[in-house]
Amino acid sequence: MSAGERGDGELLVIDGAGTDGHTRFELVADGPVERVTPEGEPIEGTRSRDDGELRGTVGGWAEAFRLGGGLEVLTVDGPATARLSGERVDPAAFGPKHPHVLEVEGRSPAASYEVTVDGGIVYDGTNDPREDVTIVSGTAVESAIGDGRQRFRFSGTVTDLTVIDGRIEASVDGEPVYPDDGVEELLAHALVVRGTDASGASPYLVGVEGSLGPDCYRTDGPADGTAEGRVAGWLESHWFEGDLDHFTARGEASVDVEYNALDR
Repeated sequence: MSAGERGDGELLVIDGAGTDGHTRFELVADGPVERVTPEGEPIEGTRSRDDGELRGTVGGWAEAFRLGGGLEVLTVDGPATARLSGERVDPAAFGPKHPHVLEVEGRSPAASYEVTVDGGIVYDGTNDPREDVTIVSGTAVESAIGDGRQRFRFSGTVTDLTVIDGRIEASVDGEPVYPDDGVEELLAHALVVRGTDASGASPYLVGVEGSLGPDCYRTDGPADGTAEGRVAGWLESHWFEGDLDHFTARGEASVDVEYNALDR
């Protein structure tokens, strides 16, 4: 069945279970997107993304979403697999592999810079890229530029933009980004609270001495390095940096901490 023939209300599962490391994913649907369990059951406290756009990260677990319309774009950068209504699918069948555009314009006679993304990045110019840029790896670019413009396509998000010398101006999908500002910090560790096998609800409280990432699926995010939640037949994950200060839970939920998940 082609992407255009798939109906509304399908279940999309990004499955990292049994994998080592992390996977960034991004999806765009022609309708609202709601986080559910991998079995398709609703999860309390989550919010529907009415614009149909969502990005996230999984480690050694699965996240699932109920699509209110057809799946238009899907990128999966990492070892996780994708299933749509139980059928494993190739993300390349749903939109471009690198859906975002990065443009860099020189603002001095000579400038050099580095860009890193948590996904993949390719040169999008008309010349041989070896004449214009040096692609260090599939996720990073190192380049020099004068009075001109360079264009790249990428998946994921920009995690670092560093100007080595000179001056540049940069934009992502037409919106300006700045060195050391406007880029997304990736947090190294993952804490997973699993209520999938518990017989009842398990409220919990977690605190870290460092940074605790926002949860893009819920209506209430973490504050001051702490977050509280409740699992009852599902799991919740929190990415963090620094040391785990405390974790308490009532009920039968279990907790796993995946240290340095981004480095594996």
